[in-house]
Amino acid sequence: MPIDQAILEILSHESVSNQRALQGHLARRGISLTQSALSRRLRKLRVHKRDGRYVKPEPPPPVAPSYTLATAPPNLVVLRTEPGFAQALALVVDHASPPGFAGSVAGDDTVFFAAASPDALTPLLRSIDRLLRNR
Repeated sequence: MPIDQAILEILSHESVSNQRALQGHLARRGISLTQSALSRRLRKLRVHKRDGRYVKPEPPPPVAPSYTLATAPPNLVVLRTEPGFAQALALVVDHASPPGFAGSVAGDDTVFFAAASPDALTPLLRSIDRLLRNR
């Protein structure tokens, strides 16, 4: 098991209050590190102390890309977003397959959603917006 993975696993299951204790847990797994090497590893892993014990770093919250929606009659909804996010947003809608949805074509920052009929255009726009706001 790689050293960094072992450190994170130990911190997930044990209450570790100092580096000497962490060195002991690692030694029981056959991993020997000097205090300075362990300190560098903890810094690299962004491990920090909270309430007197070492804790794993929290993953950053997912960043939700901004987007705009517009209709292009008779049956297209056009989504514009930040570069690189169009395909991911299209997948959210594709997998949900809302009523009146016929399909999508996604580029880098634009998605065209096709409504099954002109009457389905406005309800589809609302469904897409609702799906993307609640992801």
